[in-house]
Amino acid sequence: MPRASHICRLGATVQVLMLLGGATMALADDTVDIPLDLQAIPTVDDDDTWADVTQKRPLRWELATGERRETMAGPLDTLVRDSKAVGFASLALNADFVLAPGLSLQGRAILYTEGGATDLFLQRIKLEYAPASTPIRLSLGKDYLAWSFTDLAHVMDPSPLETAQIDATDTGDDYAHPYAMVQYASGPHQLSFAAMSEGHKFDDLSEDGHLYALRYETQIGSSNLSVQALHRDNSETEVGVGINTTLGSAVVSFEASVASRQRLPFASPRAGGGVLEQASEDKATFQAVAAGRFPLSTRWQAEAAYLYNGHGYDDAQWDTFRSVEDAVLTSLRGGNFQYAGFLGDA
Repeated sequence: MPRASHICRLGATVQVLMLLGGATMALADDTVDIPLDLQAIPTVDDDDTWADVTQKRPLRWELATGERRETMAGPLDTLVRDSKAVGFASLALNADFVLAPGLSLQGRAILYTEGGATDLFLQRIKLEYAPASTPIRLSLGKDYLAWSFTDLAHVMDPSPLETAQIDATDTGDDYAHPYAMVQYASGPHQLSFAAMSEGHKFDDLSEDGHLYALRYETQIGSSNLSVQALHRDNSETEVGVGINTTLGSAVVSFEASVASRQRLPFASPRAGGGVLEQASEDKATFQAVAAGRFPLSTRWQAEAAYLYNGHGYDDAQWDTFRSVEDAVLTSLRGGNFQYAGFLGDA
């Protein structure tokens, strides 16, 4: 798949917890440790543990600062040479309130500044209703649904982004989407249905595309099994399966999905340049990831993953992309900006 840019980030994060009686600095040792089974399926019975924490610490500030360096890949380097590191800083406010028994509100707002530009946006907000008397959990708001086991690849996540482009830890990225979800839990089984916008703003819901996901997961011993189906407004349908289990002290996982259409747009040559076009024909596209999470000590763990991304370009498609890119750059140097949009889209 084409990599239009590479981003290097170096920074540090400081957290401040706003308690009912004031504010305190919180390092890693100060946070509340809540032992959770990595394979356990969340149930409504778990709410009491989280409620005890959030009632005492409903607000948390995070300050992050550092440098970013972004360089363009391939022939774009001949047009854009930006090797200068740009300083960034972000201030995040995390809120987690228990409004009533079974009713909670969680949110995250970001104030982000980089290179003299400042942006304020609501990264996450979720209203969740999970009464202890029923096996139903309802949630509504804006969030990122992380259904994949590993954070290194996102094969099972219901996201409009291409698998390898997701970085849910980037404080400068508005990665979440408006959604509504209903979940039903019975013993080790859980069934979820989610409807989600492919955009990021609530006021654009009628204009943005939508996707719908149905997911079933169950716990068998130390293993977690999941099966899901996803459909997008552009007629793309995707089916996925996943398993994660313990292997000694490690946790290993395998996830795979088959989509009815290749997700990345293709480069289409034109005289003096070219454009990017979405695939117009259905083509079964496979992707899979094998991952492992290994404890190194009581404080550290290592994670590794291997991703096969069928949504990326094959050799012929990549060669076409690069030739169109070269043609666009040649036209730009000659003063022809007709296909300049190709570089931004790429």
